[in-house]
Amino acid sequence: MIWRIRDRATFDLLRRRGCRARHGAVSVTFLAEDLDTPSRVAYVAGTRVGKAVVRNRVRRRLRSIMVEFSNADGPAALRSGAYLVRADPKGAALTFDELKRHVGGAVAGAHQRFDSGGARAVRT
Repeated sequence: MIWRIRDRATFDLLRRRGCRARHGAVSVTFLAEDLDTPSRVAYVAGTRVGKAVVRNRVRRRLRSIMVEFSNADGPAALRSGAYLVRADPKGAALTFDELKRHVGGAVAGAHQRFDSGGARAVRT
């Protein structure tokens, strides 16, 4: 199960303390929380990605991918915590499978960064 991030405080914590990773056209910021809480996710596809139709399509794809990862095992499986998933303009041109690979790499990179104790950005 995935919940949405709705409060400003979580966005501020993600910005200040979150572990960031980038893979291709996608960047993910992760902030761990209690193990009892479900994953919470926010999606960003800014105006540079395209017109509203394109941005909404990218957000729907990102949402679908994150639901798959919430039910998966492995390095890209979602942990309990808050995620900010951001797509850049190149993300609109990717196929669903390519976008899924980019999101998976970014999620795994953010988890790896968190496990190593650093909050600086990682690029793969």
